[in-house]
Amino acid sequence: MNKDAGPLTDIKRRFARDFLDVIVLRLIQVKPGWGYEIMAEIRSTFQVKIGAGKIYPLLGSLEANGFIKSRWSYEGRKKKKLYEITPQGAELLESVNNFLKEQVSMHELRRRILV
Repeated sequence: MNKDAGPLTDIKRRFARDFLDVIVLRLIQVKPGWGYEIMAEIRSTFQVKIGAGKIYPLLGSLEANGFIKSRWSYEGRKKKKLYEITPQGAELLESVNNFLKEQVSMHELRRRILV
């Protein structure tokens, strides 16, 4: 654990590294974005620097598996690839959310039984 960071910050960093695909899907679900924007949001939210060498292959994989789609968008003269979540990606996020809720509920149930 990083001694300069609190326990929650350390957990957020580990979560961001281990569940990067889920985080990227959620960010894109909230607001479609391009790679650099996604990297900046992860850095800001989780205090984890994710480089282009990690984010773009992940975006390619998520797109190849049908969880996101991309389209070219223009900002002035700049051409950027904008990523958006698909219904299949939204379903996956809902399944992950349900799984996490189940885990928290089971933990709470066990805690009540043991007390």
